Amino acid sequence: MSIAHSLYALGFLDFYRVSCEDTAVESIPIVVADIDDDDAAATMEVLRRRWPGQGPKVEALEEEGATLTKRQHAVACHSGTAALHLTLLSLGVGSNDLVMTPAFSFVASANVVEYCGAKPLFVDIDLATYNIDPAALAGHCKQQQDKIAAVMVVHQFGLCADMASIESIATQFDFDVVEDAACALGSKLHGQEAGSFGEVACFSFHPRKVVTAGEGGMLVTDRAEVAQRCRLLRSHGLEAGGEMRELGFNYRMTDLQAAMVLSQLKRLPALLAKRQHHAAFYTERLQQVEELILPQAMQGSQPNYQSYVVRLQPEWLDATKMSSIERVKRKRDAMITACHEQGVMVRPAAYSLPALQYYQQKYALSPMSFPNSLLAANSTVALPIYPGLQEQELERVVSTVTEAARFEELP
Repeated sequence: MSIAHSLYALGFLDFYRVSCEDTAVESIPIVVADIDDDDAAATMEVLRRRWPGQGPKVEALEEEGATLTKRQHAVACHSGTAALHLTLLSLGVGSNDLVMTPAFSFVASANVVEYCGAKPLFVDIDLATYNIDPAALAGHCKQQQDKIAAVMVVHQFGLCADMASIESIATQFDFDVVEDAACALGSKLHGQEAGSFGEVACFSFHPRKVVTAGEGGMLVTDRAEVAQRCRLLRSHGLEAGGEMRELGFNYRMTDLQAAMVLSQLKRLPALLAKRQHHAAFYTERLQQVEELILPQAMQGSQPNYQSYVVRLQPEWLDATKMSSIERVKRKRDAMITACHEQGVMVRPAAYSLPALQYYQQKYALSPMSFPNSLLAANSTVALPIYPGLQEQELERVVSTVTEAARFEELP
């Protein structure tokens, strides 16, 4: 089974059924993990020890993670979602608390808030960077200051959020800043590593990330008590002596995962350079397509381009009207279908969380109350980007996307 087929089976490729299944065209997947012989050798070393569970490789990865992000502590766990969940619990988030999260993101950003018994308070995004809008953030703080425990800042697609403005607001209203840096390993803002801001930052090693072990995650912090509680909670709440003082989870990382991540981190600069090269290629070649808005990084930031996301913005688009958003979604979906028919496995970029049935119904939300997030969810397309892409494949993606974006669907 191909990676694209696997993603479709898991629900990540909603449009694969209209792809190249019935053609002889070789597909270009949305991602191919960069796994080499050194990675395989690193995992074999663990297998030869006959102890693949949490052990010395996890400890070594934690040391490397802390060094990379210039933090005092790092805690590895079995997924980026687990890292976020442990983080919120360790910061004391619980019932009756509000955690501000971007309205445009992957579902984990809000789900982990629910896991804690707290409520996600959705904040609209800046359409330029797809990150949380500081002005909208400040507006929520003025209205519900007493209940806000934290803000979860997602560096969407590896594009850094405006951390200076966000941290200033957090200081003014006295709440914690959590970096969801799942997509941002290696990204920098004014020379500072993503993951080195706020109280805690979390990373993911999912297959679509810059460095992968299939799954896995890690949180980093300068607060010893936070790291200590996260270590306790990731292992059933059991202390070293065998005493259990609170309910915990089985959120441990394996040495197999840690060994693969450690191996890939050795070539992180090369992996980043390839992604940035491919992004530059796309930008140079697609800027001539008038209907596409290309990624826009903040001034002073250096994205890792975990994803390369374009947005459809036809002349007729009116983001204040639901009918116009529905029309641009039809055009976006037709664009995806056309690309799939040519074997270029593009996909929608992220979700408008307030528009998802669970959150919309539970909190009686109006998706139009988050207009930028709603528009982004219905008009964005993520293009294939991974280190192994060859120039002829990049050319094929560009030509296919260009033709598909210029196609005008019937009103």
